[in-house]
Amino acid sequence: MTTHVISFFADDTARASFENHRRYCARLAYPHEYVDTAAIGWAHLRMLLKYQVLLRKLRACAEGDLVLLITQDCLLLRDIPCETLMRGENRDWIVSYRDDDPGDVMAAFQLWRNTAAAREQVQRICEGARFGRALASEAQLLSALGPRPFTEAIEGHHPVVLAALNVSPIWAEWPAFSLALADMPDAPKNQPVFADLRDLFAEHINECQARGLPYLALPQPEADETRYEASNRSASIALAMLHTPNIREYGAIAERNVRRYCERHGYALHLYRDVPAEAGAGASGNWIKPWVLLRHLPEHEWVFWIDADVLVADQSRRLEPLCEKRDRVLATDVSWQFNSGIMGFRNTPQNLDVLTEIEQCIGAIADKSSTYASGGDQDVFIKVLARHGLADSRHLLDCATINTPYQLQSRDSFMVHYMHMWPSLRALIMHHGDLTSQMRGARRP
Repeated sequence: MTTHVISFFADDTARASFENHRRYCARLAYPHEYVDTAAIGWAHLRMLLKYQVLLRKLRACAEGDLVLLITQDCLLLRDIPCETLMRGENRDWIVSYRDDDPGDVMAAFQLWRNTAAAREQVQRICEGARFGRALASEAQLLSALGPRPFTEAIEGHHPVVLAALNVSPIWAEWPAFSLALADMPDAPKNQPVFADLRDLFAEHINECQARGLPYLALPQPEADETRYEASNRSASIALAMLHTPNIREYGAIAERNVRRYCERHGYALHLYRDVPAEAGAGASGNWIKPWVLLRHLPEHEWVFWIDADVLVADQSRRLEPLCEKRDRVLATDVSWQFNSGIMGFRNTPQNLDVLTEIEQCIGAIADKSSTYASGGDQDVFIKVLARHGLADSRHLLDCATINTPYQLQSRDSFMVHYMHMWPSLRALIMHHGDLTSQMRGARRP
């Protein structure tokens, strides 16, 4: 019995994913075939080709051979032989579904045994993918195979587990053979994920495998017990940031990034490493934004609040151009009116009054125990500013200019916001982002 591996790629730049597959095949002496479909723009047409390629391979193989069909969004985590997963039970294929919906199949990973029953099923999928009828999704076609929940182990191993920024990285801890990447929760299923995310995961996994390191083991930040510190307090522009001990794994990354930026341009920095006792007890750090802004705005011409999951990606750019002819710097959010992760306020009576009102509104909220409790601080900022006519589109910058979500960043992005991520994954991605910002800064005086 021979195991054949097919890397079926929708993106010919996914070199780290290819290297992940290639190394696995080399270590286990499996034949490896690469199929490049980057020229096919229509996802359904690409899916049709995928199962034609699989059917061709099964027809060419010896009876009983195994075929592992994986995409650029499937990464192999451990050197588990495919034969181990197909041993014992009388199974001719392995496909798995995510979450609690058997119809939500993770199509990036499939393991097939070359039998008449398997070829019949693949032929059925090929026929179901044809044109001239209502087009079925890949998940719909695969759901007829009776997919397994990804939490179910075979021979002590999980064939494939879900990996996404917003879910716990169980793939780093469970005895999993592979992971299947998923994009943002609202994104279409079984479509190529954000390429930077895919490449970062693949490079991290490849490096850990090559060096024999555990996954997600980043350098630990040095402990600093100083709860508040300020630098260059006489500067006209100040940045303010807070990160509490429970988010230090990525807060410390943001701290050193923002500190480096302030030192480069002579900006003041007000840094809090915990919620100040005088700001009120029982509140998550995000709720004290108006308290921090009101405390420091009288000392400067401008104060910018920077969330602890933000990095200055392009450290050569200054804030002054954004401050011209405006009293606030706010950017559109991808779902809310604006995002409160980066906010700049000029020292004006109106802004001081508005921030005081926001602080009073927050003070009246009973549950401030977490970032999103009671709608979160962002909801209060939006409502109060909107009430004063200060939150419509003409007052907002676009999110490509500042406060850019990670998935929308480009080589020219200024400040990138790493929102809605599991803490350890946020730390991994921000660690990489900070290193990239240093390399970019070294090239730009």
